[in-house]
Amino acid sequence: MWVGESRRSLANRTALARWMPRAIVAVILLAAVGTYLLRARHERQLNEARRLLDGGRYVEALQMADLADGWPRGNRPGRIDVVRAEAHQHLGHHDVSEKLLLRAYKDDPSNFWALADLAGCYASSDRSAAERRRLAGSRWF
Repeated sequence: MWVGESRRSLANRTALARWMPRAIVAVILLAAVGTYLLRARHERQLNEARRLLDGGRYVEALQMADLADGWPRGNRPGRIDVVRAEAHQHLGHHDVSEKLLLRAYKDDPSNFWALADLAGCYASSDRSAAERRRLAGSRWF
């Protein structure tokens, strides 16, 4: 009786040893596909936020940008902040726009649009010319 049980448990362990690596590979592949799909969804949401922004629907663009700002990111650092900053700029929230553009530039110093929009933000500011020059000079160098 003990010998029969021993053979069955050995067979069960052998079957488990064969299927366990396959199950692990399947889980890894499912995680990779899921991550890819989430990243693609966030990229589409960011493109939709850009489209809404271009269409003058600023509040909706901000809401869509919030949806696009999840893990995993499907875009370069700072892109979402630039979209948000442009929407806030159009809504008249210049201080929020400036903070978002500075954050976008900090996240990616090669982000041309963050710098270009920041220059536009300073140029359209109500601050004095000397203050705008000081801010612009401190950001670029």
